[in-house]
Amino acid sequence: PLVGQAAGGEVLEFVSDGVFPVFYKFYADHPFGTVTVSNKGRNAWTDVTVSFSVKQFMDHPASLPTVSSLAAGQAVKLDLVALFNENILSITEATKISGELLVEYRQGGRPARLTQTVALRVFDRNAMTWADDRRAAAFITAKDPAILSLAKSLAGDLAAAKNPALSEKLQVAAGIHEAVSLLGVNYVRDPTGIFSGAKGKADIDFLQFPRQTLEYRSGDCDDLSILYAALFEAVGVETAFITVPGHILMAVSLDMSPAEAKIRFGRYDELILREDKTWLPIETTSRKGGFLAAWAEGARQWRENATRGQAELLPVHAAWAQYEPVALPGTSTLPPFSSAQAVEAMKREILAFVNAEIGERAARLQAEARKTQGTARAINSLGVLYAQYGLYDKARAQFESVLGKEEYVPALINMGHLHRAQGRVDAALSFYDRAYKRSPTNTSVLLAEAMLNHQLENYGVVRKYYDALKSADPALADRHAYLNLRGEEGARAAEASGTRNLIEWMEEPR
Repeated sequence: PLVGQAAGGEVLEFVSDGVFPVFYKFYADHPFGTVTVSNKGRNAWTDVTVSFSVKQFMDHPASLPTVSSLAAGQAVKLDLVALFNENILSITEATKISGELLVEYRQGGRPARLTQTVALRVFDRNAMTWADDRRAAAFITAKDPAILSLAKSLAGDLAAAKNPALSEKLQVAAGIHEAVSLLGVNYVRDPTGIFSGAKGKADIDFLQFPRQTLEYRSGDCDDLSILYAALFEAVGVETAFITVPGHILMAVSLDMSPAEAKIRFGRYDELILREDKTWLPIETTSRKGGFLAAWAEGARQWRENATRGQAELLPVHAAWAQYEPVALPGTSTLPPFSSAQAVEAMKREILAFVNAEIGERAARLQAEARKTQGTARAINSLGVLYAQYGLYDKARAQFESVLGKEEYVPALINMGHLHRAQGRVDAALSFYDRAYKRSPTNTSVLLAEAMLNHQLENYGVVRKYYDALKSADPALADRHAYLNLRGEEGARAAEASGTRNLIEWMEEPR
């Protein structure tokens, strides 16, 4: 601590462990030190105010709460907060800067003041301690122009190649992982080995901003996790840190409930199901085996450490509420990057994922179809499996095989769904109409007809099918209540319901 003696025997004691530039916004309402004001005189002080200023790094002095009175011989300790400005991020080497403490008070009805110059240690802009693992969120600069440019251009190209039946966020995760690998960003172990994964670690660590990691083409586990999180957040994919002893990795939110994840994923134990969210873990240091290997390794580390109570999931948005991201000064022009290879790599990884997900079930359904000599139900079920994972050509082959023999209602509906999913509404409607002729009271048929006609704004036709649906299955009709509305109101309600583009592939009950 630095102690300053002012005239008249009054003592100001200033104590601070230093300031980290990356948290300059945090210090506006969280203390970075204390000042103890002692009244060494014989008379009481009243209306005691204390302010702190640093000329080059603060636009205005920081005023602390007023102390109404301070008796002779009494001392008061106050927390120091300050609204530093972004100039503090220019500090690239730890240094000491001069600050000024000003105390103003009244003694015997007369105003008085004293000042004291103090030395404040300021660490470099990449410095941080792991006293709270959430602190790393301050480095996630998703709005950095270099990060935005890379992430958004990549996401646009990935969207054009995505599998429409699978989670969009899953595919973005695969694409960004492959892109980072193709950019030549490698894992380089931090020689200090600071990260402990345990709160309270007081050693100073060096963390890179995302742009720096791209420029250096390397980073350790925390640097890579920060880079990944910034790229994902730049395109609207929510992220989280995962901390385990001695290591940090990250996860992305798939925007689906745990209940939905258990339906859509054969191996949902590879995911993290928390409250109302589903998270996909990624080992960001993994550079062999592609995205699926990075996902598998992230899931393994989570499972093994979570069972011992040594894994923690820290959502970035919640961390930002405490530790706001800050903009790294300056600009950077990264080398041009063609996303074509990343798109192809994403498609390979997603196809491998699909094959792994459906392989066992497809083999079982194929065996059932052979055993039953190709019944419509068995072949249609195989087509549904393919359709659920976006293998539309394979699905169509199964449905056509059934329809070549009979007008089987589930296959008719599913062929309509295939055309609807690919934007061929007229063809979809023809299959739905064929299904309606065969089974005019079937609720799946009624719903399909109502939904597609609502999309086509054939509201009179919608009313016919929707009224029949309400009579047959009121609960199902309620889930699609937007069908009762027209025009813009109906369109908004459909979008809000989340069911407008929902496709429920039809299988005959077993």
